[in-house]
Amino acid sequence: MKTLVMVTSTIIVTTVVLFMGGCSATQIPYKEIQPLKFAKIQSYSIDLDQIQKPSKPAAKYGKYDSEGRVIFLAANETIDSAGVVVFDLTEYQKIGQLAVLASTYKTVIKQQELLINNHIDTANALKELVELERMKTIEYSTMWTDASNMHLREVYDHRMDNIMNKAFQAILVGGILGLAI
Repeated sequence: MKTLVMVTSTIIVTTVVLFMGGCSATQIPYKEIQPLKFAKIQSYSIDLDQIQKPSKPAAKYGKYDSEGRVIFLAANETIDSAGVVVFDLTEYQKIGQLAVLASTYKTVIKQQELLINNHIDTANALKELVELERMKTIEYSTMWTDASNMHLREVYDHRMDNIMNKAFQAILVGGILGLAI
């Protein structure tokens, strides 16, 4: 009878210990980090209307006579027969203004290129920074989840060790009592 009680208690305690040992620890799932979407860079425009544009200079066409003087073409003569293009002072100033305007446009284009490249570099740097921050967040989340899961596993293992120790102590006490009785 003593042996039967001892065997029965051992089987029950062993079954309970094996059942408890088979239960796994809870796990924290990994958090999915959503990809980022960037808004399009807005276009910009330069107001070139503030630059004064001179009117087209009016040229007078002529040709040299036998004495080397300029004779202006008559209304019925074609420009192809002209050998000289003559501008008066106001028309010549218009040509100077056109040269200044061309120089201004060249300066604006160079500054515009610098501005656009600076804007593009800034946008690319910000995108790279955001991507690095996203990668850091993913890595931190993974590390935190792994650490939490390891902690939960350690708590579970400690609890199972305590249960098994108590079960073996109960079996030992049961065996000692079974032998003593």
